[in-house]
Amino acid sequence: MLKNINSNNLIQKREQLKQDMMKNKECGDLWNEFDESLVQSNYAENKTLYNTIDAAYFFNASNLAKGITENRFIAAMPGILTAIGVLGTFAGLTLGLGGVGSIDNSSTQHLKAVIANMIHAASIAFTTSFWGVLFSVIFNAFEKCVEGKMQKRISKLQNRIDYLFPRLTPEEKLTEIANYSKSGDETIKGLAEQIGNRMQEATIQMKNDIIEGITQAIGKIENTLTSAINEIGRSKKETSNEILSSIKSLLEGFTDG
Repeated sequence: MLKNINSNNLIQKREQLKQDMMKNKECGDLWNEFDESLVQSNYAENKTLYNTIDAAYFFNASNLAKGITENRFIAAMPGILTAIGVLGTFAGLTLGLGGVGSIDNSSTQHLKAVIANMIHAASIAFTTSFWGVLFSVIFNAFEKCVEGKMQKRISKLQNRIDYLFPRLTPEEKLTEIANYSKSGDETIKGLAEQIGNRMQEATIQMKNDIIEGITQAIGKIENTLTSAINEIGRSKKETSNEILSSIKSLLEGFTDG
């Protein structure tokens, strides 16, 4: 199911993959739990899915091959086979030694028969042990071989899932946050310095503008006062001339009379 999945189409095929996995009850339940641990990144330059828990937590031998790894009968089978061989040995020896008590010293033929029976029983006993131990070793080797192949396939599955869904660890996010905070502090410091410089420039400019405005206002006032004084002087002069003319006319009138 994961063969046609790659890091470029994870988000697009997430729901379809989930539906395909649900067709198998055991795999579907495991995949559903794994899907709940996924975190989607929505950055424009890096849209992908991250896992927060390793695939080995969900997809392991205990969950995928419980019938092999946790089967107590399979684990006990080598011991059972060995025990059967040992049991056959004791049974054969018991049968062989059972005729020892009936040996008759006067009968050579009977003695030969008892000895032959003991040898035959011992042969059966040791043969039973041999086959019991042999089957135990063969079964144990076969079981370990199957378990090794199973572990290899599960490990391959875990590596494939971890490759498709990179691990997102809390330590990594904390480091990223710390880097962002450091970068933000540097930006704020630079911004504060720029604001200070701009305020200083604005203050100097404002002071110059105020001085220039006051200078212009004083100049205008000075010009206005000068004009007013000149106007007053001119008015006084004209008034004085008119008064002198009136007095002169009056005097001339007195003289003529």
